[in-house]
Amino acid sequence: MTLEAGSAPVMEEMRKDVAARSAGEIMVIGHTDRVGKLSDNDELAFGRALSVADFLVSNGIKRDTVIVAGRGEHEPIVPTADEIEEPRNRRVEINVR
Repeated sequence: MTLEAGSAPVMEEMRKDVAARSAGEIMVIGHTDRVGKLSDNDELAFGRALSVADFLVSNGIKRDTVIVAGRGEHEPIVPTADEIEEPRNRRVEINVR
């Protein structure tokens, strides 16, 4: 999975924020909207989270503190019916503990 070119400034700001915190665990969680097959969305969500985790690790975050998970379409921010596109549900969340 490739990060969008326009996301570079946001990714760098996020990396700085994560690096500034003393964390024992960084959970990177990928999400999708409800378009497509459930199994495909689970895979897409995991790949989305893995891309962000790889970015963090390649920019100085310790690999052993990063946990990657994909929730697919199971935890939408905006509830929708099946096959309805909702860009706000396509996201990666980062929890620093």
